[in-house]
Amino acid sequence: MPTAVVALWLVPRSGPGPTAVAVGAAVVVAVVAALRGWQVPQGRWSLAGAGVVAGALSTLAATPGPPVVVAYHPGDPVRLRANLCLFFLLTSAVSTAALVLGGGLDAGALLTAARLLPGVAAGLGLGLLLRRRVPAAAVRPAALWLCLVSGGVLLVSGAGHLAAAAGR
Repeated sequence: MPTAVVALWLVPRSGPGPTAVAVGAAVVVAVVAALRGWQVPQGRWSLAGAGVVAGALSTLAATPGPPVVVAYHPGDPVRLRANLCLFFLLTSAVSTAALVLGGGLDAGALLTAARLLPGVAAGLGLGLLLRRRVPAAAVRPAALWLCLVSGGVLLVSGAGHLAAAAGR
C-alpha cells in the first residue's frame, strides 16, 4: 500500500514517457537475468520486497507481476501458480483504490475497466480448465516470457512518448 501511494504521487510528476521507459527497462533487465539463471534468495524478506516493488509497479504501469515472478524460485512452481492469482487480485484492488482516492481515475476509466471484467472472468474460467493440463514446471518460464514482453511493450511505448514530446 505505501508504495502504491508513492507511485501515485510520482505519476503526475514524471509523465508517461519517462515512467514507461524506466519501468520497462527495469522489468526487461530483471526478467532477462532470471531467464539466464539469476535467482533472488527466496525468503520472507525477498518476497516482501517483491511485493513492495510490485505495489509501485501496479500503480505506475499496471505490471505488478515481474517482481514476484522473478522472486519465486523455479523449483517451486506449484506455490507460484497458487499465489499469483490472489496476488494480482490484491495488487489490482490496492492500485485501483489508490488511483480513485488520488483522483487518477475518473468515472470513464472505471467504466472502461468494468467493461473488461467479462474478459477477466473468461480468463479465470479458462485457467481453471487448463490448470491441470499445464505442467507446473512450465508456469514460471511462461510467466517470465510474458513479463519480458510486457516490459518490452512498456519500453517501446515510453520511447514513443518521449519521441513525440521531443518533436513538439
